[in-house]
Amino acid sequence: MVNKVVFIASSSRSGSTIFEQLLSQDPRFFGLGEMRYYYTRMIRDNELCSCGKVGGECDFWSGNFKHVSECGSIIDSQNKIDRIRYLYKYIFLKPANVDDPFINNILSTYNYAFEKSKVSNLIDSSKHLSYVFLFSKIHENKVVWFIRKPKDVVISWLVPKRRPEITGKITYMEKQSVIFSTLEWVFTNMLFLIMFLVKGKAKVKPVFYEDFVNNPGGIYSEFLDFMGYKPNVELLSSLDSSKSFEVNENHQVAGNPVRFNTGVIKINIGKSSNAVFKWYHSIFVRLFADPLYYLIRVITK
Repeated sequence: MVNKVVFIASSSRSGSTIFEQLLSQDPRFFGLGEMRYYYTRMIRDNELCSCGKVGGECDFWSGNFKHVSECGSIIDSQNKIDRIRYLYKYIFLKPANVDDPFINNILSTYNYAFEKSKVSNLIDSSKHLSYVFLFSKIHENKVVWFIRKPKDVVISWLVPKRRPEITGKITYMEKQSVIFSTLEWVFTNMLFLIMFLVKGKAKVKPVFYEDFVNNPGGIYSEFLDFMGYKPNVELLSSLDSSKSFEVNENHQVAGNPVRFNTGVIKINIGKSSNAVFKWYHSIFVRLFADPLYYLIRVITK
């Protein structure tokens, strides 16, 4: 069977981590987390893997720490790729022409993960537009476009969340203003909409967070059909009966702190922290982001 990498594309704070956790419980898939942070957070900073061990001591990742000495040049290369203004360079890129330290090392790390995990499907939830566009193009891999209501995304940006992967000090995830997070949601999803229109439904699968929460078994089944598989019967039964699934130890590089959770995970919409979301915030989001959300709903039906 051909090895494949499935990319999760979305704006930040869209709830994709729990979706990746679910897919990782299917024995045919292995969740890597946000691999665009692999060299900065896992290799350079030696932060905690979601298994609870630092990268250099992780049972899964420690065997790939041969790149530590090259980390500086790899990250320099990544910084250029991460900038949207350089995206045009990769639009007409052919796989045979790939020669870049960051690209080559990420591809090498994928190969390591395939061999170590012994699965034929990896999940990379890096989200970032240029990263997803570039790496999905190299091997014509499939993309899951994960979309969440802009209001909930904006609220998530306002609420402080601790980063448990950083030890020795208390560090929180970045916070952003309502204006920034709203416009980031619009810009990101507008570009992913263009990707969807160009690549088509055979390559890009839109998944709405709200649909996933309301019907996780159905969304899981749709994803498996998109990948050409039948659902895992035991996992599907758990999702259909209780909207929950059991998480064992995993090895996600970066993402939402929920990736550290193990045991039975209940899928629910969660409570919005409306105390930090004022009425004028709501007006701004409704004017500038909600129209695109509902347009995406219509176009992707």
